[in-house]
Amino acid sequence: MTRTGHGEGHEDSTTADTTADTPTDTAAAAPGDTAGAHAPAAGGGDDTGSTAADPHPLLREAPSTVALLADERDFTAMRHHPPYAGIADHAAYLRVMEQLLRTLTAQGVHTTLALFDPARFEAYCADARLDPGSAGSRTRYTADVAAAGATVPYDGQPLEQLLPVLLDASDRRADLEHATLLLATAGDCATCGADIGHAAYARAAEALMRLAEAAGPGEHHLVCTVPAGDVQLSAALHARSGDGEGDGMLL
Repeated sequence: MTRTGHGEGHEDSTTADTTADTPTDTAAAAPGDTAGAHAPAAGGGDDTGSTAADPHPLLREAPSTVALLADERDFTAMRHHPPYAGIADHAAYLRVMEQLLRTLTAQGVHTTLALFDPARFEAYCADARLDPGSAGSRTRYTADVAAAGATVPYDGQPLEQLLPVLLDASDRRADLEHATLLLATAGDCATCGADIGHAAYARAAEALMRLAEAAGPGEHHLVCTVPAGDVQLSAALHARSGDGEGDGMLL
């Protein structure tokens, strides 16, 4: 789904990177920080069998989440923090992040990309009484907030190709959450007492199935847009139906 208006579209999404100093399931990476969760340990070997040149294989099994600043505006909002101050612009920032992602991939680390929202990050730090200039604060935000939102896997694609995919996934997730909230808070019908949200969902599902049946065999594309306050909620459906009973798919 795609939402337009004053909701959480990609205009409000941003991303930053931070790093963890110990293996973790969720880490972000910021220019100037080191990907400590996956980097070889400094010095010689230890009782774990790791060395600087040959890190322990378990260090490669901790997945990483890298939160990205989506555009120039988001990058500018983070420029006052030291890791970003020395980077010329958003394009240069993306080149730094490409290098980080290639390094993680070369280490055998599975990496997903999320969006980092500077405004939400500042609010998060204020609520948790964290220093927003700290790499640890960015890591915690990525693990607690950014990674819980829309993510896409990194498989070596250029970021200029992945960012639009990530932004679209973020928009669709925001629409789904907004629509779910509207249905959940619709209340009960004043006349019959039925749950309005549940009834509306059931009615829409039935109408969708009837449309698919009436369209007949083949591939069909359906777009539905409804007003929701000061935003528009849109959903797109691709349906493929065959000649036989039960031979169909909604995508």
